[in-house]
Parts: sequence; C-alpha cells; structure tokens
Amino acid sequence: MLPSGVESSVARIVTFDGDKEEACAGEAITLVLNDDIDISRGDLLLAANETLAPARHAAIDVVWMAEQPLAPGQSYDVKLAGKKTARVSRLFAIRFDINNLTQRDVESLPLNGIGLVGDDIR
Repeated sequence: MLPSGVESSVARIVTFDGDKEEACAGEAITLVLNDDIDISRGDLLLAANETLAPARHAAIDVVWMAEQPLAPGQSYDVKLAGKKTARVSRLFAIRFDINNLTQRDVESLPLNGIGLVGDDIR
C-alpha cells in the first residue's frame, strides 16, 4: 500500500450479492484484508509484484475552490494520499464544461472551474 509501504493480502471481496473471487473497475465492493490495517481515501493498493515509479510530471483533475483563479506560472501545493507532497508550477489547463461535456484549453480556472492541470512536480 502506498504511500505507507505497509503490506497485506486480500481475505475477501464483499459485494451486495455476496463474496466474489475478483472485482472489476466500477463495481461497489468492500475489500477485507488479512491484517488490521487502516486504508484511507487516497491510499493506493498494488499487487505484490508491482511498483510505482516516481514522476516529475503529472496531470491532475481539479475542481477549483478558491476565489483567485488558478493561473499558469503560479506554484501550488498538491495533496496526494492525504499528505502535502509537492508543488506544481508552469500549469496548463483544460476546462471541462459540464453543460455540454466538452473540453477546451484555457488560461486559468475560475472559482468552481473543473479541469485538468499539471506539469513540473518538485
């Protein structure tokens, strides 16, 4: 489990219809581990033989909640898995329009803007 590095194994996959051997993306499940481990929102579960490589660049989906627009050239703190982990600068932005489900390039994201931003994690 990342970012903690704690290891465990799956005891059960529980669904509304009962236990399953495997689950797919989009299914509502409860994952029961063999150890008493707290898994929090944002934690990442990996197979024992998988690794996650560090990255210097990222694309991040955001809902912008500040009065001041999100703008390129500014640095912002990023919270990953419940921890403040990086600063992002030189932002690009794509705004999602929820009324017609389109995307467009923008110079900034206003209050309540939904978009994709990223680049240059330090």
